[in-house]
Amino acid sequence: MTPLETADVLAAIASLDLRTIGEADIIAWHAVIGDLDKTLALEAVVVHHKTNTDRIKPAHLIGIAKQIRRDRAERENADAEARAAFEDHRDQRLGIGGNKALGGLPIPTIGQPVWPAYEVNDAINRPCPHCRAQANDACVDPSNSRPTRMPCLARLTGKTDLTDTPESRR
Repeated sequence: MTPLETADVLAAIASLDLRTIGEADIIAWHAVIGDLDKTLALEAVVVHHKTNTDRIKPAHLIGIAKQIRRDRAERENADAEARAAFEDHRDQRLGIGGNKALGGLPIPTIGQPVWPAYEVNDAINRPCPHCRAQANDACVDPSNSRPTRMPCLARLTGKTDLTDTPESRR
């Protein structure tokens, strides 16, 4: 925050507690609260005066600003977790997104097998190392034993250890 913005914060404070402010006050307060964002500082002033009858000091303002930041971070984290849980639930319900057997491809996985997909790399003629489907049978989702539209990635590639990827070698 600039000294001019600190003066704006002090003007807001003065309008609430009727203090007089001068250049020395602006310099002193700026030395203490100058690293805060003006909007956050003004929000802290409002919170202080809604919850406290003491005359506000820089330490009050900084403490409230820190709490506001913590609350926002917790809210954002909770929102992100709720959003992720919703998306996971939606993807499971629709049968898309999280199927590790298909490399996490965002496509519907449950349903009638698309037999030409099973012919890629002659996958249909070998058992699946991931879901344990027999040769000439469709792969199944291990979580519900329903047939999948596409063969598991392990069956398509013929690899039993799919952890040896360029990403895993980084």
